[in-house]
Amino acid sequence: MLNLGAPVDIDGVGYNKIDFGRMIPLADKAPESYTEFDMYRICDCLFNYKNTQLKDYADRIIETRDALYDIIKQLVIVKFTDKYIQLTWKFNKNVSEFIKNTDKELFKWIKADSWILQVDWYAVDRFLKVFEENGFDVSKVQEIKTKIENGETIDGMVKEEKKTTSKVFKINVQRSQESTDTLILWSDYHKDLVYAIKRGSENCFYNSSNRTWEFYIEDSSKMYNSIKDSGVSVDLTDLEPWKNLVDGWKVDYSPVKLSDLPFKPYDFQIEDVKTLMEKRWAINGNEMGCGKTFEDNWAAFSIPLPKLIICPPTLRLNWEKEIRMVDPDADVTILYDNSEFKTSMWTIIGYPAVSKHLENLEKAQFQVVVIDEAHFCQAIRNSGEPDSQRAWAVLRVAATAGWVIPTTGTPKTNRNKNLFNILKMIRHPLTRGKWAFRDYGIKYCDGTRGSWGWDFEGNSNDEELHELISPYMVRHLKKDVLPHLKKVRRSIPVEVDLTEYHYEISEYLRNRESSEAEQLARLMRARKILATQKVGETIDFAKELVEDGKKVVIVTCFTDVVKVLEKAFKGNVVKIVGGMSDTAKEAAKDEFQNGKAQVIVLNIIAGGVGITLTASNNLILNDYDWVPGNIQQVEDRICRGGQTEEFSNIYYITAKGADAEEEFVDMLTYKSDTINTAVDGGKGDVIDFRSLVEKAGGKTRTSKVRKMVQVPEDITKVDTAVDYKSKTTDELIQELESRGLTYKKCDNENINRMRIIMVLKKQS
Repeated sequence: MLNLGAPVDIDGVGYNKIDFGRMIPLADKAPESYTEFDMYRICDCLFNYKNTQLKDYADRIIETRDALYDIIKQLVIVKFTDKYIQLTWKFNKNVSEFIKNTDKELFKWIKADSWILQVDWYAVDRFLKVFEENGFDVSKVQEIKTKIENGETIDGMVKEEKKTTSKVFKINVQRSQESTDTLILWSDYHKDLVYAIKRGSENCFYNSSNRTWEFYIEDSSKMYNSIKDSGVSVDLTDLEPWKNLVDGWKVDYSPVKLSDLPFKPYDFQIEDVKTLMEKRWAINGNEMGCGKTFEDNWAAFSIPLPKLIICPPTLRLNWEKEIRMVDPDADVTILYDNSEFKTSMWTIIGYPAVSKHLENLEKAQFQVVVIDEAHFCQAIRNSGEPDSQRAWAVLRVAATAGWVIPTTGTPKTNRNKNLFNILKMIRHPLTRGKWAFRDYGIKYCDGTRGSWGWDFEGNSNDEELHELISPYMVRHLKKDVLPHLKKVRRSIPVEVDLTEYHYEISEYLRNRESSEAEQLARLMRARKILATQKVGETIDFAKELVEDGKKVVIVTCFTDVVKVLEKAFKGNVVKIVGGMSDTAKEAAKDEFQNGKAQVIVLNIIAGGVGITLTASNNLILNDYDWVPGNIQQVEDRICRGGQTEEFSNIYYITAKGADAEEEFVDMLTYKSDTINTAVDGGKGDVIDFRSLVEKAGGKTRTSKVRKMVQVPEDITKVDTAVDYKSKTTDELIQELESRGLTYKKCDNENINRMRIIMVLKKQS
């Protein structure tokens, strides 16, 4: 057919012009020198003419082409050197699409008989992965790569000549002040240096504005060795300390044997400690009550290096007590905001103080860092950098540590974006790369791009995210490892006066165009009204338990409720709220656990984490927090290791008829479900708030936001015939009796008065 010439247009006789261009180079080769790939190219070209000139040979062409395709579906190695490899292959749409969207600095195209891809060895793995996924045989390339990495001589390898120069290139290195975990490197230009830098870190990226390279601290050793082996005379003085730091992470330690413990560790705890030490950077995500603090201390104690414990300020003394459980002779220093900076084998610091002491903490380079309640560091910008001083400082400290254990029973509080900083603490692959957070946000946070930029507030692909996180986390559910501990959740619906609550909700709905802060303030007032209306019922219910000789934990979000509860149980109550000193909180906990106090009142944030209140198996939530993770945390103050009762009773006081509260629990149910899917693969403990309300008969309707309440035309005029607020309590009682009405009495004067007014209003 070639002898028939190269037609300009399709004429049905010779080759089409494009096919002639493909085949003419093969005409110069002897047939015996044809490779299988050459023969496939010929058959693939002949395939175009199976219905015209070559229809008599169509079956043989198809059969031969298919057989050759099975043979040649592999990467054809054109050439390889000690620095790069050149590859060609049969067109594949998926591979081409991948290369099209890949950083152009990682490869280049070379035009010969056909297009050839040239890839430096340091970047070849990411290409091989795509080829393999699309059915190509990559074994030969992988074999060559392994031999080159081992310094072996390989037949066919072209050794590139290195240009010698007497100049010594200074490699300048400093820690980036724009990120938490990278180094900045710069030097005078040399081709071999550029190659060495690229090879030194898979996630290295170049900043053309100031001609610097940026790479992750954990790649310092590999970067050092790559530059050293480049053949260029270099001064690596700046990089050497970072290389030595990273090399120190390669030491293996085993859990030490503990003696004189007041209990025997569970088998799962023994395995967890081994895992945390072996992985070096891993999340301790055990469900609350499984002994995370004990595991962290055991792992840290087993590593004979200075340790830094970062925790909420309220838990500093509790951590010291837990440390001495595994290390009775521990040398412990607690760093406060205004204290002089000093360290010891065990240094404990609260979150606010980390920013204050950051410069000294960075210089100290603690090699064992435990980050308690790590979800406190979830704030993040759309750039992928932390959006709070607390998160920024903690991530800076963690980036230079050889063993990092972020610890939290609620790794995800409500959104997948909240996980990113925790994953960054442990150097998870999802957090590596210049556009890591954008890619993470698009895939796992239902990322959408609007006129104001990216929105990463959603949740998506939870199951896949769970699979990717699991290898980097120890996670046990109490029901699996401590099956004797069970939660029984009950809803206690109560009748309350909803007049003020309805008013605040109606004003919220009527003023939706006001600022977000104003809207939030109204909703908060509505929540507070419900909380204060319900507290009387909470007190009555708690008193029944106390009179039965039981201890009770009562939880609230509001200071006013705390005050009422303190007065109601005066002489028999302690509290843990914001603003108390560490010593006072520890004393309150001990008085409840080991003393005579039968009631402890917790602010859900200040008392919801890090403390054990197993002296009671009864917890009452007077009101709810915005975040389901906080509710789960506070539930587990009583349902945890050390609890001797089979059942932990969790009581939710629910305002019957308060539709906004029902809508709120709907939202919490959704958030709890998506947390369960992402963190526990759907096997975790879901707080089904909606079921709690419905089973108790508290559901009145399932209306949406604008139908949450039925509000009178002018709610301010409701029940204004009597000015109840101006009357004394005695006057109100007289009016109540004159109408023949009764009410449920309460020892607390304010609650008593509130109940009288509620009964009078209902009868008006």
